[in-house]
Amino acid sequence: TGFAGLKSDPRFGGLSGLEMSDDGNQLSAIGDRGVYMTAQILRNPRGKITGITGVAITDIREPKRVDSEGLAISSDGTVYVSIENKHKVLKLNPTTGTTTELPQHADFAGLQNNSSLEALAIGPDGELYTIPERSGRATRPFPVYRYLNGVWDIPFNIPRRGEFLVVGADVGPDGRLYVLERHFTGIGFKSRVRRFALDGSAEKT
Repeated sequence: TGFAGLKSDPRFGGLSGLEMSDDGNQLSAIGDRGVYMTAQILRNPRGKITGITGVAITDIREPKRVDSEGLAISSDGTVYVSIENKHKVLKLNPTTGTTTELPQHADFAGLQNNSSLEALAIGPDGELYTIPERSGRATRPFPVYRYLNGVWDIPFNIPRRGEFLVVGADVGPDGRLYVLERHFTGIGFKSRVRRFALDGSAEKT
C-alpha cells in the first residue's frame, strides 16, 4: 500500500518524527495522533525516489491519547518515542504498539503543556537525548536531558538564540548533536539547524 491508499485512514497525517534506515530504503515515522508508521521507499537505479510501498500504521497503545513528537531507533532496533502532552519517553513495541515508560527526570512534571519533550535523539553508545520545545523563559537555555544506565541527567544546556524553538534533534555520524529549530513569523516558518558536541561545546549554525 502506498500513500494514496491512506487517504481514508483518519490516523494518517501530522507526522512529527522520522527515521531512515542506513541504506535509505525504509522509513519509520510517528504521528502526533499517537501512531507509528513504517514504509518501504522505492528508488530507481540512480537512487532517485520513485514511490512508497508497504505502508503500515500501528496505534501507540496508551491509556489516554498521546501527542507523540520525537522518534529515535537504536542500533538493535529498539524504538523510543517522546510524548509532549504527558512529558515522558516511551519504549515502543513497533509490532503491537504496546509501550514501556522510562523513568522520569524530576523536571519533566513541571514542563509546559504542549511545549515539552519535542526532540529525541540517540547517541553512539545508546544514550537518549531529549529537549523540550520551550525552556520556560526567553533568557533561559534549553536543557538537554540524557538517559544513560537507567538514569536521567542534564549533561549540558544549549543557549536560546532569538525566537527559535526546538522541534527535532539527531546525532550525526560525526558524533555531534544536530538540533532543528523553528520560528513562526506570522505568515510562515523560518527553520535552522545548530550543531553541538555532546558536551555542549562547539556550537555551529
